[in-house]
Amino acid sequence: MEQEELMQRIEALEQEKAAMIAAHAEELAAVKRAAAIDLALAAAGARNRKAVRALLDEEAVTLNGDGTAEGLEAQIEAIRQSDPYLFHGQEPKTVGRGFIPGESADVLPDAAPDPAHMTYAQLAAYLSERTE
Repeated sequence: MEQEELMQRIEALEQEKAAMIAAHAEELAAVKRAAAIDLALAAAGARNRKAVRALLDEEAVTLNGDGTAEGLEAQIEAIRQSDPYLFHGQEPKTVGRGFIPGESADVLPDAAPDPAHMTYAQLAAYLSERTE
């Protein structure tokens, strides 16, 4: 009787061990997939990886034997096309004069420059432009 109980207990522990090994393998695969996704998003120049990740279908991403993610590049490119502001280098450059340190704030952009407030190099450049 005691032997049967021990055999049942051993069998239950072996099943529990197999379940734990399977759960660990799934968890490890999820961590590897998450790392591969993070690396791909960093390489793609994502501004906010968390925001871009929310738009990805992570279940469709599979890992190859070498650790690269399959099915991820197409998704990233689709997000880059639909939401380019989420990636670096996608916004148009603004053309403007901007703030120049040392300049007076009361000078209008279209007004003629005041030679009294110019440095010698600025005055020389200004005069050479006007005499040519």
